[in-house]
Amino acid sequence: MGNPKGKISKAQSAFNWALKHYYEEKGYGFQTWLAEKVGVSTRHINDLVHNKKGASIELMEAIADALETTVEDMLALGRKLSEPLPEPKPSPPPPSSEAEEKGFPVHTLKRAKFFWQKAHEVVFQGEEVTMIPFEGLIEGQDLLEAYVRQELTDEEVWERMVKILEEWKEKLERDVKSLEEG
Repeated sequence: MGNPKGKISKAQSAFNWALKHYYEEKGYGFQTWLAEKVGVSTRHINDLVHNKKGASIELMEAIADALETTVEDMLALGRKLSEPLPEPKPSPPPPSSEAEEKGFPVHTLKRAKFFWQKAHEVVFQGEEVTMIPFEGLIEGQDLLEAYVRQELTDEEVWERMVKILEEWKEKLERDVKSLEEG
């Protein structure tokens, strides 16, 4: 099965990426179920999922059938999943001068909350989203305390706030998509 000398073709690798996606989606027991369904060992399925081996055309077809899809769709999904992620765009600089103008001293709760509001505006870019309460997030609370204890600079707290909100935005988008599909 697969290519000689353990080399995996781009198509086999793409197929494996799609298989890994199914594995992550289905969870525990998937590899055993699939191995039994297509007549190979669980170890062989594990090697495919971890891109250690490439499947033969026949095995690809059997796996696609078991997953109620096509080899072509699996390859397309795998190619999409294996594309390198775009470089993250750098966060804009923290609004330190604006905070100074408003009279919010460094390492104070007022300044941290102002940064949170500004980070929310930057990440959600005017979308109508109820502001996520800073104190309501464990990460936010820990971040706030570290900033007030002077363990973080304006730049560090700003960068982390933007990252937390970007992750929340991605989660919200996934949840909305899931609701729309379901």
